[in-house]
Order: sequence, then C-alpha cells, then structure tokens
Amino acid sequence: MTMGDVCTRDVVAVRRTDTVLDVARVMRDRHVGDVVVLSDDPGAGPVGMLTDRDIVVGIVAVTPDKLEMLQVDDVMSGELVTVSVADSLDTALGIMRDRGVRRLPVLETSGGLAGIVTFDDIVGVLARSLADLATVVGRERRQEERLRAARPENS
Repeated sequence: MTMGDVCTRDVVAVRRTDTVLDVARVMRDRHVGDVVVLSDDPGAGPVGMLTDRDIVVGIVAVTPDKLEMLQVDDVMSGELVTVSVADSLDTALGIMRDRGVRRLPVLETSGGLAGIVTFDDIVGVLARSLADLATVVGRERRQEERLRAARPENS
C-alpha cells in the first residue's frame, strides 16, 4: 500500500502571506488541526506546515496581541518533511518516528501537493488490516469445522 492509496486528497492549504488569524478561522471552519502552506509561486510545491499547536503554543501563549498582525510565514514550521505518493506505509511510519512528526504532505512525482497523511490515517489502515487478519482466523476455524463435519467418522 502506497501513500497515494492512503493519503487524504482534500488538503486544506494556505499561502505564506495569509494572516494567522484568517488561517485559524479556516482551520475552525474546515475542522482540521493543520494546514499545508503553499508557495506564492503557483508551480511550486508546499513550503511548510502550520498546526493548531503552532498557533496556540507559539503565539497565543506568548504574544496574543500580535495574532492579528502575524502571517503564516512568521510562525509556520520551517523544515518541511514530506513523502511521495509512491512511498510505502513503512517508509512513512519510519519518517514520522525518526522526525517526530504526525503529519506528512504527500507529493506527486512532479513535486506538487497530492495530499496529506496523518498518524491517525496510518493507525486506521493498520487497524483495518488487523481486523482483516482476525476475520481470516475465524473463517479458517469455520472452514475446518465444515470439513470435519463432511468427513465420514472412520476416514
């Protein structure tokens, strides 16, 4: 399974020049805890991430009076960590673990934004896989019981 299969394609994206207050409202209205920051150059890919935690811990808790003046570029995460649509689930998990991030923008091979994958998305995929394995065990037992019932007693 690749990140292209797992990622959410409906990404909430903002520009670096948007105000933090406007982005906070977008996050509230779209019910998301993070946004991908896009370059002002339409052909370029993402340049950063901004999370609700960045806003609360980095601005509201420190300088709430500047909230209306600050732009995304002033507070966004500087180093963007990404995966490719072709990367595997294991690759994404390794990156999340090694870099200590819970969200990864997913890039097309051209470098454009394809989607976003979160820790919660991966947990959901793994949970479904484990449920599928549990189903196999149950079906195997029922199949064995049917085969035994169909055999003559002395065979």
